[in-house]
Formats: sequence, structure tokens, C-alpha cells
Amino acid sequence: MSAQTIDYSGPVSSSLGYVKVFDNSHWAGLGNVANLAHQTNPSLGAAYQMRFNMSELSSRTGVFVLPSSFGTLSALIYQSGYSKSNYNRYGLSYSRTFGDNVAAGLQFNYLSHQVEGADRAGGFYSSLGIVYALSSSFDLGVFIQNPEQGTINYIDEAYSIPTYFNTGIRYRPSGSVTIMAELEKEQEQDIIFKSGIEFSFKDRLALRAGFTGQPIELTFGGGLNFSGLTIDFGFSHHPQLGLTSGVGLRYSFNQQ
Repeated sequence: MSAQTIDYSGPVSSSLGYVKVFDNSHWAGLGNVANLAHQTNPSLGAAYQMRFNMSELSSRTGVFVLPSSFGTLSALIYQSGYSKSNYNRYGLSYSRTFGDNVAAGLQFNYLSHQVEGADRAGGFYSSLGIVYALSSSFDLGVFIQNPEQGTINYIDEAYSIPTYFNTGIRYRPSGSVTIMAELEKEQEQDIIFKSGIEFSFKDRLALRAGFTGQPIELTFGGGLNFSGLTIDFGFSHHPQLGLTSGVGLRYSFNQQ
């Protein structure tokens, strides 16, 4: 069971060392939803990831983002696993800016787990995030998943849903380069360091790379934008378990 995960953070984050705090794409609903406050166009997206090239550990995601004058609403459906054992996550979030320097978001999730021949288990949890712009070049961010320490409830037992605390800093030395670093603490695990870098070329092409620790996984990927249709892809390499690959397609309406 520990091979499965509800921690997939999308095709952009997975190419940036799995950094969650500063994913500015429409996939931010899988991480820090505060970043969705800056979205200006409605969008639909679907993503697929195959962990360690095993279909039984694959995940599928659908997202919908709807910006408005009073904030950004978003919804996601996420599934991990296969017919004999799978997790399903359903999330609704609200994000908005406060002045010129602060963006915040709150998400409510329902998580269910189905094992073949057993009753479905489920539980609710939330996540929240804040991004604060220190200057035009530096940002600070915080992301917390399951702060209330919710559980997934089976017939006879209740198991804790993972509680994550992520904090990081982002530096943009120019309009085309972004560097980010993050510390992640899962409640019962050691602190993990993550880092990523992105090169953007006229909002048409993005190249990304990064790494995450314990054990060290190297990540890389990129994105292509064709008048509102964006393709994001990410790869990571585990020293013992091999390659993980993922791709996402999203379409932004009204984008020039």
C-alpha cells in the first residue's frame, strides 16, 4: 500500500524537483492552490503519470479552473492505482489575491480508497497555502496539507492521511529564469530539500530541471504553448526504482 501515493503534484512540479509551493500553472490545485489566484483564463486539463514505469502505480488527473472578479474557483479529480487497489481524490478550492503582494488559497478534499473485495474507505481533509511577494524578484511561500490531521476510515480502523508542511523561496533574476528551493516536512518523516529551475522562452517554450532528496531523485521536463493549448511533461529518476514519466494537456479559453 505504501507504494501508492496521493502526493502527485502535477507534470510541472514533477519536473521541478516536486516543488509544490511555487507551481504557477493550472496544475497548482495538486499543490499550493494560492498560485491559482493569478490565473486569468478559464481552463480544462488532464494529466497522466506512470510511477517507475508500472501501470499499477499510475495516476490520472482532471482539473478545471474558473477565474472571476472575486477570486478563482477550481476543481480536480485524481485517481491513483488500478482495479484491485486505488485511491480517488476529489477537491474544490478557492483562491484570491490580497493587495499586490499576497495570494492565498484554501482547498477541501475527499479521499477514498477501494480494495478489491472490501468496502470503500473515505475521509475528508483540507489544504491551504500563501505566497508573499517580498519584491519583484523574491517570493516566500507556505503550503500545508491536512493541518487538521484528518483520517481515512475503514470498517475497523482509521489511518492518518499524510500531513505535509512545505515552505520555500523563489528567485527570478530575469523575466525568463526562475529558481526555487523548498523544505518539506511530513509529520512522521525527516525534512526533505527540493529545488528546481525553469527557463522560459517568450511564453512558448519552457525547460525545467530539479532534484529532491532522501533518496536523491533527478527531475527534468518542459512545456509547449500553442495559443492556449499547453503540453507539460516531466520525468524523474529514482536510483533504485528507475524512471517515472508524466504528461499533461490543458486548454485555456480566451487566451490570445
